[in-house]
Amino acid sequence: MPKLLCFGAGFSGLEVLKHAEKAGFEVIGTVRTADKANALSNATGLNIVPFDGMDLAHINPTHIVNTIPTNGTSDAVYDVYAPQIQALPDVRWFGYFSTTGVYGNTDGDWVDETTPTNPSGKRGKSRVAVENKWLNAVECTHIFRLPGIYGAGRSALDRVQKPNARAIDKAGQVFGRIHIYDIAQTVLASMQKPNPHSIYNVVDDYPCSGVEVLAYACHILGIPMAPTTPYEDAVNQGILSPMAQSFYTDSRRVSNAKIKSELGIVLQYGTYKQGLQAIYRK
Repeated sequence: MPKLLCFGAGFSGLEVLKHAEKAGFEVIGTVRTADKANALSNATGLNIVPFDGMDLAHINPTHIVNTIPTNGTSDAVYDVYAPQIQALPDVRWFGYFSTTGVYGNTDGDWVDETTPTNPSGKRGKSRVAVENKWLNAVECTHIFRLPGIYGAGRSALDRVQKPNARAIDKAGQVFGRIHIYDIAQTVLASMQKPNPHSIYNVVDDYPCSGVEVLAYACHILGIPMAPTTPYEDAVNQGILSPMAQSFYTDSRRVSNAKIKSELGIVLQYGTYKQGLQAIYRK
């Protein structure tokens, strides 16, 4: 039986673990603490363990995916477990969750996996560095570049219902997004059809502004549109933190043609409208 070890049983990691278990994998996920591992195991029925202190040779996974974000310029999985991963005898697939932020700003122009990376901020630069670390360290590495991630419990439907809900409007800015279901199905498709050192943009079909998405969420819920503030005013009024401001630095459209042609992906939620409607109906 194939065995998947998922570093980071968070929002997208849990979805991958659930899909893999249904596909016949034995699955193990990690979280930071023993208490959280016990609680999450009880809540999901999945095998969740603390991140620290694992003996990977004893676990002996055939597949590994790393969903944990970088911390500055370092990657916790690489720093702690890279030598153990390199020594594993049966690993035939390794996946790393990166970000489409590695492409930087293109003023709304399209990019694909052949586009040179040109990150505009520290987080994007750290992701490029970690991508290269894994590509050099583990022969069977696959890179998944992700945009804004959403799903049930973490979507525009939730954001617009908060008391301080606000839409920030920056003229001309567009970006992509992806539902966690489509992340998981793409990862599983790659596991079933490995192509070492391949890079995949895992995004939906319709890049657009955040204001458009929030407006549609309000429409579904039958509530007034959240107040809209121009980006420059939000910065001047201190509404946006420096980290939040960095989100608005880049504008780009990211192609998903490769996951369709190489992995045969048919997106369950090709646009945010399909994704939000499905969440609302549940």
